[in-house]
Amino acid sequence: MNQKKVYLLFALAAMMILLGCNEKAENNATSEVQNNSSIVQDSSATVAIDAKTNLVWQDEMYVREKKNNDDEKIGNFKYAKEYCEKLNLASHDDWRLPNVDELKTVIDKKRKPAFNTIFKNAVDKRFVTSSLYMSEKNYIWVVDFNTGDPFGSHINNKNFIRCVRNDK
Repeated sequence: MNQKKVYLLFALAAMMILLGCNEKAENNATSEVQNNSSIVQDSSATVAIDAKTNLVWQDEMYVREKKNNDDEKIGNFKYAKEYCEKLNLASHDDWRLPNVDELKTVIDKKRKPAFNTIFKNAVDKRFVTSSLYMSEKNYIWVVDFNTGDPFGSHINNKNFIRCVRNDK
């Protein structure tokens, strides 16, 4: 074989090896990998699965045009917690409100909104977590996906909701 053919075969073999490295995506025909992320989108585009953390994220559309924040995925801490506990999505009913560390795993500060690119439904709003802020019983951590920064917020403030569940 001439050198060009050997080089081409070598390059093809290397590409096949690299593409075969993501067993989770290969074994799950309903998933696709985007942007070399550990997070994959399911075929229904209602959940995103993070293979690194084994977390499954709600990824449904947010209604932006309703007056008075009437979207069901907006509310205070108590409402958000109840909303996630009652959620039945993608044939699962074990959803919960994420803690601040879990929510920080999907931040990408290079983007606006600061969500990982795999999410189809991302808004640059503040998202509620289940974590108490500095041991204050009336304050919780929220994550601002305009900036990607977490901060404290009163439990009665209305924030956006993104539920999570453990994959395994």
